[in-house]
This record gives sequence, structure tokens and C-alpha cells, in this order.
Amino acid sequence: SSTDSSVDVDKTLLLDSTPLDFSGFGTKVVRLTNGNIVVHEFQNTSFPNAGTIRVYNPITSELLNTISGDALDDRLGMGGIIPLPNGNFLILSSEDDVGGVVDAGSVILADSSGLIISTISGDETSDFLGSEGIELLTNGNFTIRSRFDDVGSVVDLGSVKLVSSTTGNTIATLTSDSVSDNFANAGIVALPNGNFVVRSTVDDVGGIDDVGSVKLVNGSTGTVISTIEGDQLEDNLGSGGVSVLNNGNFVICSGRDDVGSLLNAGSVKLVDGTTGSVIVSIEGDDDEDYFGQRAVLVLDTQDFVVVSPEDDTGGFFDAGSVKVIDGSAGSELASIEGDQNSDFLGYNGVYDGLTAGGVNGSFAIFSEFDDVGLLANAGSIKIVDKDLNTVAINIQGNLAGTRLGSGNIFVLNNSNFVIYSSDADTGGLIDAGRAILYSGQSGAQIASIAGDQDNDNLGSDGVFELSNGNFVISSSQDDVSGISNSGSVKLINGLTGAVIKQFKGKKAEDRVSIGGTKIFSNGDFAFISDLEDVGSIESAGTVRFVNGVTGKEFFSDQGQSSFDFQNSFIVEISADEYIFSAPAYDLNSSLNSGQVLIYRK
Repeated sequence: SSTDSSVDVDKTLLLDSTPLDFSGFGTKVVRLTNGNIVVHEFQNTSFPNAGTIRVYNPITSELLNTISGDALDDRLGMGGIIPLPNGNFLILSSEDDVGGVVDAGSVILADSSGLIISTISGDETSDFLGSEGIELLTNGNFTIRSRFDDVGSVVDLGSVKLVSSTTGNTIATLTSDSVSDNFANAGIVALPNGNFVVRSTVDDVGGIDDVGSVKLVNGSTGTVISTIEGDQLEDNLGSGGVSVLNNGNFVICSGRDDVGSLLNAGSVKLVDGTTGSVIVSIEGDDDEDYFGQRAVLVLDTQDFVVVSPEDDTGGFFDAGSVKVIDGSAGSELASIEGDQNSDFLGYNGVYDGLTAGGVNGSFAIFSEFDDVGLLANAGSIKIVDKDLNTVAINIQGNLAGTRLGSGNIFVLNNSNFVIYSSDADTGGLIDAGRAILYSGQSGAQIASIAGDQDNDNLGSDGVFELSNGNFVISSSQDDVSGISNSGSVKLINGLTGAVIKQFKGKKAEDRVSIGGTKIFSNGDFAFISDLEDVGSIESAGTVRFVNGVTGKEFFSDQGQSSFDFQNSFIVEISADEYIFSAPAYDLNSSLNSGQVLIYRK
């Protein structure tokens, strides 16, 4: 590749010494805690699609070790490469053939130089060990979730293994008593104290189908501390999610939980993260309240917010409610409710980090179907004072059908917030797209940034907040200066809404930013345009790195052949060091052999 840079940039190239056509060197790249770089590729020199893992010294580019699949279609590492806090790393390969057992699946624990410490593998055909992923625990252990693991004589019973990240020894294996339980189907949640929670939302209990269960498990021994279960058909306990509070307790949300004779009333259970005892169960009080259908919002205190857009309240059907709950005792601190039928309060979510009235940590309720007086679906945004738990600011749509509060939403770290929709019609233009910046303190609209042509779809490739309070709008379908789908990336001031800098394609179908936008921890960003033409080379692709305050491009790179940058990505190492992986790069005349570069300022 060639570099166009406005600052001095050192480039280190990590090489596959035996590049193969379509080997995809760099399909996955991770950095270990000691700085070494792990690179994955599809192929190896012995078996098609067997997969290869290579470990490099990032300073010298020295290849330290290679781990290869040893059978056709082992697909080593296709499930992921996961760095561990102790410097070791995991290689997930659910289709790995082990000891002649086809698709047994494996999880390899290796040290920071790439030496294998242990291999945990399935023992039956099509166990697909690790197919559902890994969860890292705070005590250094990890869990392996395998939906299709055969346990004993039961096919596809499923399992969760607790494993030491130091030795790779299996500490315990958890499972269920029936295939239909789909053990751990909804995932595992790690707690701050090292314990973990297993969600099985269709677990059959006591002969009743799909009541669901949530198990609290000791993360050191694998012992089940407690099991919380539904008690009626299709309660699906935990279906709304499990959320961890700052005090170590956790919350189980179950919107379909039947409460007594009330169908789908729903429940939210506050549970002690050490003992597993239920502190309180807060429940809907009407049929189909679906209370707890969504995961709660965890506040920066010990409290949490329950959003129930279909809650019947005050005699109104589906008025919706948002309740603030104490995370220690489970007592209700506040309830904010819709005041008409079908207000669906909180339908578009709740978001924290605002500063209503100067109070840091306030949260906002977005409700596009909220009726304002006689104005149906005018919509509202209510900003709640976190200390008083009352609505400090109420912004309402001024026309029927305005649906204020609809769209994608995020809060900037300066407490302002952005609502955007890439298919919004604006100014008579169809699907022009729009992003609106609001004050997080007053709720007033600060600025509106919109497309200026039909089908610009502003923000179609994402709107991203930067750590400095600015934000970026990526729009690969934006027609700029009359050039169809040239694409654009706009850096926006998060206080004023002013456009600081716009980057745009030069030719039709350049589709700038279509390859993705990467946000860095220091407030800078980069964007990949893998279809952008470079000179006479069609779709060679470019990558640009940009200062998130000034909009100044501090270096860039470009492909040398068509589609060189397809499926490329960036990994941040530090504020001055980045990995750019291009697995489709044609290196030394080998098609899609791939390359990995380290850029250093």
C-alpha cells in the first residue's frame, strides 16, 4: 500500500511468509496485554480451510509461533480470538475436528507467545464446543457455552463449562435435564464479585413448558448458588434480560411472566448478587402489561429504571410507565406515566448522562406515540432530574403525527443528545436523512443537519459520538456536489452543531465511509471507503485518520488493486498506534492473500 501522510508515520508490515490465494491473512487481529499481535487467516499450507493463527512481536515483526488446524475445514479461530487479562488468549473453533471426531469443536488456551497451554474439546460428533461463545469473569476464569454439546447419552443437551484462564483446566460443567430446555440459550452475565448468571428462558420446570430459569453460579467453583424459576406455562423468566447494578446486585426482567391469573403481566426481580435471594419482585397489575419486557437502564447510582411502554396505568390502556427503583431495597422511588390510551411512554427508550437543570446524570424518556392534548402521536422527550426523580423538562411535538422522540438516539459526553434517522423525509425531500442536536440541559433544539437530495440517507453508515463531545455522520449514499453516491463523512461540533469538516468522494459510487467508521478513545476517528477509486484503479479503497477536534486528516492509505480494502478494519493500540488489517489485499500477486499494517505516529 502507499501512504499519504501529513505527519511522520512509521509503518510495520506483518507478513505471512507463505501467502496463498484467498488465504485472508488478517481476517481477525487482536492485541494481547503484553503487546504481541495475534493474526488469523482462513487457510494453511496443508489443509484447505483449516485455519492458521500466528503470533507476532509488533516492534520487530518477528513471527513468534504458529498454531494451525490439522484437518480439512477445521476453521481454526473462526469463532474468535479473545485476549485474556493475564496475557494469555483463547482460540474458538466450534467446527474443529479433534482426535478424529468430526466437528467436536475446541477452545485452545495459549500463552502470549503462542504456545498452547491446553485444549478443551468436545468428545462427540457435532458437539460444536464453544459455538455460543465465551464469557470472561472478573476473577480470571471464563465460561464456554455450547448449545449442541452431547452430555452423557443425551444428544444436544448443551453445556456451560467453567475454565481456569491460567491452566485451562475445566473446573465444572453445568447442564440441564432435557434437550428442550435449551440450556443457557439466552446467555451468561458476569457479576463484579466473580460469580455469573445463566439465563435459560425456555427451561421446562416441574413438567411445565418454557417457564424459564435464572441460575446464580459461583465463579470459582462452578457450584449453583441459587435457581430462580418461572411458575407458569411460557413465563420465559429472564426473557427481557439480566442487568448488573453498581452495587453488585442484578435484575431479572420477564415481560411475559404470568402473575397469578394475570397473563403476561410481567415482572422485574431484584436479586442479591452474592446469595441469589430475591430481594423484591415488582409486577404488572393487568393482563398484558408486559412489565419488564425490556432490560432496565442502570443509573450511575445504585438505582435502575424500568421502562414498560405497554403498562396500563391510571385507567388508560397502554399508557406506559417509567419507574425508578432503589437498587438495594427495591422500593419504588418514582413513577412517570402516560396520561392517555396508547401513549406507550418510553417506547423509544430511556437514556442517561444528561444535565437537566444542571443536575449531572439525569435521564431522558423518548416516546414518539405520546399524545399531547388532542394532538395524536405528537411525541415527547421528558428529561428527568435524577435527584428529585421528577420531570424537569418536557419537550412536546407541536403537531399531530410529529412523533418527536423517534429515531436513533445517543447522548454526548457534554450531555447534549442527538436523534437521527437516515430515512427521514425533510424539506420535501424523500429519504434525505437528518440528525438533530438537542441541549441536554434545556431540551432546546440546537441544530439540524440534513441531506439535501432525495435518497441521501444521511447517517446511513452510522452517527458516532466522540470522547471530546463532537460527533461524526457517515453517509455512503450522500450525493455531494451532484455526484451520485459519492458519499460523505461530516465532523460536527457537539456544542453548536456546526460542520467542522466534510470529507467527500470524488467520483460517482465512491461511497465514502461504506467500509466503516472507527472511533478512537482520544476523540480521533478513521473511516474506510473500500469502494473508492484511487486514480484509475476502480474500488482500490482508502482509509483516512482524522483529528476529532480540528477535522485535519493526519494520515491516509490506499489500496493498489481493485477491492484491496474490502472487509478491512482497524484496531486501536494507543492514541498514536493503530493496526490496519486488509484481509482481501493482493500481496505479491497472491489474490486476497491479505496484509496487516501497524501505523505509528
